[in-house]
Amino acid sequence: MSDSRAKAQAARLFDSTISMLASYGFAVVILSFLLILTFLGTLEQVDHGLYAVQKKYFDSLFLVHHLFGKLPILLPGVYLLMALLFVNMTIGAIIRANKSWRFPGMLIAHSGILVLLAGGFVAHHFSTSGGLQLYEGQASSQFTSYYDWVIEVRRHDDQGGTTVYTLPAKALKHIHPGDERKFTHDALPFDVSVSGYALNARPRPAGGSSAYAAVDGFYLQSMPRDPEAEANVAGAYVSLNEKQGGAAHEAIVWGYEYAPFVATIGGETWSVSMSRQKWVMPFTILLDDFTVEMHPNTGIAKVFLSDVTKIEGRSQEKVKITMNEPFRYKGYTLFQSTWGPSDAAPGTPLYSGFSVVKNPADHWPLVSCIIVGIGMLIHFFQRLLSHIRMRAS
Repeated sequence: MSDSRAKAQAARLFDSTISMLASYGFAVVILSFLLILTFLGTLEQVDHGLYAVQKKYFDSLFLVHHLFGKLPILLPGVYLLMALLFVNMTIGAIIRANKSWRFPGMLIAHSGILVLLAGGFVAHHFSTSGGLQLYEGQASSQFTSYYDWVIEVRRHDDQGGTTVYTLPAKALKHIHPGDERKFTHDALPFDVSVSGYALNARPRPAGGSSAYAAVDGFYLQSMPRDPEAEANVAGAYVSLNEKQGGAAHEAIVWGYEYAPFVATIGGETWSVSMSRQKWVMPFTILLDDFTVEMHPNTGIAKVFLSDVTKIEGRSQEKVKITMNEPFRYKGYTLFQSTWGPSDAAPGTPLYSGFSVVKNPADHWPLVSCIIVGIGMLIHFFQRLLSHIRMRAS
């Protein structure tokens, strides 16, 4: 008897939970929190920048907001709220919704919204974005991250070739002040130890002070993070520790260093450097011509246009990329985003800057809008026909 009662209570609890997750009230609570977080994130963006606010408010499950700068309040993150909204709409608007032929429009429209939410999830986890800058006559198939830094260990052979081993940005981000992380690889005759990683840092002369860990008379000073995330320049202490108890080769690597650290280990030449994360496109972009026109008596660009050639194997295609007409190919989108130097004298060569995005869900918002539009049209015409029949009777 007790087992059946426990099962009945569990079933009632399950039904109550499902009913709550599918309810209009739960949807209202979610949308209210989304409104609050958007408002708070917009205010905080002034002092902390867009990237930091996006990571705190929009990419998190939970966050702590300090009300009036003092009182800590635990809030759900937008990522968690969007996941709950997906569950709410799936259960309430699809699974438990009336499946009658009289209401197909709402089912179709809500399905379109679910496609939009799913597209946001795919874009968040599987898209990459960065920048590409080219001068006229210059070509490249690589674009670099605006925010993420990696450490590259290179082996240089006698023929001038190199083999690159990369310490990924995700691993470096979790090295806190005072921590040290060791990286090993069977192909390396040494272990790589990284410590003192800072997302924004500057090398400074040690000046004989023992307060800092010094390498070749310099130490790495951690700096406050710049609100403009792309302005941060990462740095770290690196030690190449030869295996089998060999010597240790210590260095400071910094994102804007003039030359990499070079060491000879096992009769081979190795170098270590800090650089922004890179991705390779399956095609090459050659900048043929760049045009910029300014609004009269202002520093605001009226037009900036890049004439480029897309090179893929033996195939070449002429393309124009403007502010409002990006170039899309094989899942990559190139937007005309910047140019410079902005204070260049007449006749000075200019570069054209592109934002490069690879997003598997690039067209999902368009598909979502089409599905929602079809659903709303069906629902509207059904209601119109119902109204006409009622008036006729």
